[in-house]
Formats: sequence, C-alpha cells, structure tokens
Amino acid sequence: MKYRLLIGLAAILAVTGIYVRSTNAHHAATLATALVASDNAAADTTASLASLKTYVHSHTGAHASFTLQASYNRVVAEAQAAAAATATNSQIYTAAQAACGGKTDSITQAKCNAQFLSQHLVNVPASAPVSPPLLSNYQYKLTSPLWTPDPAGWLLLGSLVVLVVGSVGIIRSKK
Repeated sequence: MKYRLLIGLAAILAVTGIYVRSTNAHHAATLATALVASDNAAADTTASLASLKTYVHSHTGAHASFTLQASYNRVVAEAQAAAAATATNSQIYTAAQAACGGKTDSITQAKCNAQFLSQHLVNVPASAPVSPPLLSNYQYKLTSPLWTPDPAGWLLLGSLVVLVVGSVGIIRSKK
C-alpha cells in the first residue's frame, strides 16, 4: 500500500513540475514580448536580451523565439544612408570633373577640381563601405536545456526518483 502512495506522490510531483515548467515558458514569452516592445521604442535592449538568455538557459521548459525587427530596420536605414552618402560623394566628383573639364592644361584643371571639391565636400561626411545587415543576426530562438536545477527540474527529477522507488517496491512486494 505504501508503494502505491509513492506512485501517487510521483504523479503529484510530475503534475506540479509540468505546471512550473509551463510557467517558465510563459514567463520567457512575456520577457521576449517586453524585449521586442523595448526594441520597437528604440531603447537599448542589450541588458534585457542578456537577462532573457540567462533566464531561458537556467529554467526548465523556458523558450522564446523573436525577431528584433526595429533594430534591423534601423541598421538597414543606416546602411542605406551610408550608401547614399557614398553616392553623393561620387556625384560631387563627377560634377567637379564636368565643371573643370574645359581647362586647357592639367595643372589648372587639378586646381579647379580641388577648389570645387573643397567647397562641396564640406557638408558630406566621409563614408566607409557598409555591408547590408543580415536579418538572421536579429532573429533569436532560445531554448532551455532538457533539465536545469530550478524548481520545475527538481520536481520532475523527484517525481522520477519517487516513481522508480515506488515501482521497485511494488515489484519486490509481489515476489
């Protein structure tokens, strides 16, 4: 009879462990939603992302999948602005050659080009080639390990241990 109680206890521990595990998953989803909202508000998400990663990796059953789309869009806009600045620079160089192209000797033409460029490149920032960002760098799929030493993990492990002890006891009592 006492072994049947152990199996009942194992069932209670398992159900409680599964409930805590689902609570972990729900909390991770809530943290991910808040993180995406912060990203949409253009807030710094570095600390929140690190906190979410830590939570997921230390809680059984926690998982989150999300994309920081607003951050990605901001980086794309910066890359496009840098590309536009590069295009503007090349247009100014082309305009300088067109404006100074009629000069008869190369020294006069070079001086004309230098003067034209010094007048027009003042407001254009120097730009370096910018590669377009990858959306995959802003997509996250976080999953917890199969077992972690958190309440859900201990409840499920305890359930398994009690179930084994109860089963072994029932098998031995029948012999």
